[in-house]
Amino acid sequence: MSNSFQDTSIWSYFSDSDPTHGSVIYQNAADAIGKNLSYVNSGGQFVMAADSVTQGDRPSVRIQTIKRYNSGLFIVDLAHVPVGYGVWPAFW
Repeated sequence: MSNSFQDTSIWSYFSDSDPTHGSVIYQNAADAIGKNLSYVNSGGQFVMAADSVTQGDRPSVRIQTIKRYNSGLFIVDLAHVPVGYGVWPAFW
């Protein structure tokens, strides 16, 4: 699957323990794709999702840029932001 969000020279999938101690298990790229939590849909949009079935610590996706930024203007165009119990969509 070719997509800029799958490009490991630009993005990395955070898969360490949750630094905020939430009920989440962040997935590496292979696991996120394999569990259908990270994919490119038929419209060419990149999708990140949290597992909606598992109770307790849920598999989820967190990506971060390889490059670090000290300042800048960042524009995010989101088609959908999830809502619901235990959902914490964030952009830092």
